[in-house]
Amino acid sequence: MQNLLSQAEYIINDGVVYSASGDGKIPYIDARDIAPVAVVTLTQPGHFGKKYVLTGGEAISYRQATEIIGATIGSFLYCLGAAPGPQLRRGRPTFSERL
Repeated sequence: MQNLLSQAEYIINDGVVYSASGDGKIPYIDARDIAPVAVVTLTQPGHFGKKYVLTGGEAISYRQATEIIGATIGSFLYCLGAAPGPQLRRGRPTFSERL
């Protein structure tokens, strides 16, 4: 879930993870799991021209990822649905915005 590192500032300062994906689920994969596959496909014969789809073991929503991050760091976090574009407000959520 390294792609969520870009939200570290908001997690630390505001206790918030922003997502425009609604309840969509993503099969996150750890970069450390991609590297061994790359090594094998680049150094062993039989992979030229082949395509491989690498995914994580389970597709989870941003809300679920937020819960995992919060439990890991010992802090309650909010997951805010955000509309794409300039309407996205980065800041402390009001009560009505908390999910």
